[in-house]
Amino acid sequence: FTPDTFEFLKLVTGRVAVAVDNARLYKIAQDRYEELQVLYNQVSALEQLKTDMIRVAAHDLRNPASVIIGYVELVRRVLGKDIDTRALGYLDMIEKAIRRIEKITNDILSLERIENSNIEKAKVFDLNKTVHEAFYEHSQQ
Repeated sequence: FTPDTFEFLKLVTGRVAVAVDNARLYKIAQDRYEELQVLYNQVSALEQLKTDMIRVAAHDLRNPASVIIGYVELVRRVLGKDIDTRALGYLDMIEKAIRRIEKITNDILSLERIENSNIEKAKVFDLNKTVHEAFYEHSQQ
């Protein structure tokens, strides 16, 4: 073999080694991508399950709360002025507790809606540049 042949073989084997390494790295990247897809799908399914559970829980809390509030109001109407102050205090405490449960339920649902909304994320911008542009546009008028 001549020195040129050895140099050529060295060059070819180097390129083959790089190509094999690139193929190996590509396969690893492809495998990782597929793993990420599987994980993303699992997270999406869990997120949907969480949303569904929150909605069911809110409904299950609202229903009895509405019934209790209805009966508290009914007792007040039926007893009217005949209700003693102690019983009225109990009814007030029941109503406050139920209103608190309703507020918590509404807050949970609001939080869930915020999480699932497509609100555009805040963007970083150059305030100095924006102010200069505004002044420039204003001065042109």
